[in-house]
Amino acid sequence: WYWRVDDDVYYYCPIQYDPFVMMAAQKKRYAFTIAMNEAMVTIRTLWQHTKAFISKEELAVPWPDGAYLGAGGQYSGCHFWSNFEIASFDFFRSDGYAKYFNHLDQAGGFFYERWGDAPVHTLAAMLLLPPDEVAYLESLGYGHTAQFHIPEDTDHCPRTVLPE
Repeated sequence: WYWRVDDDVYYYCPIQYDPFVMMAAQKKRYAFTIAMNEAMVTIRTLWQHTKAFISKEELAVPWPDGAYLGAGGQYSGCHFWSNFEIASFDFFRSDGYAKYFNHLDQAGGFFYERWGDAPVHTLAAMLLLPPDEVAYLESLGYGHTAQFHIPEDTDHCPRTVLPE
């Protein structure tokens, strides 16, 4: 398992369960707390190269188009914010992920456009994992810089305090 822990983060509530145990028990392979939009100027050709990969590998994408596509069948830029993510190393070490990453690496966008890990991880999850293997960890209160998520059910988090 992999849990990305950035510096300068806040956990607003006590974590009431072991997320690794939950993910294993529920057969989840990727988890997130925040979804947001990418600055499209940094990923101008990411979708073009992703579509070429889908075609080359003859992938049947398991997610509905509306989950990641916007107007005109283009990638919407919505991604799972990777400043908080938990994932199975099996996913990141899989042949499918390696092929996708290598395809993108050959395209050069990591260097010339600043493709970041968040949209790449999101698209990889949507290309390679069925939706039921991705978890939205709504109950974990988390924040980093100006982005944060506060659970709707605050029974276990009665003293939610935002950082100053």
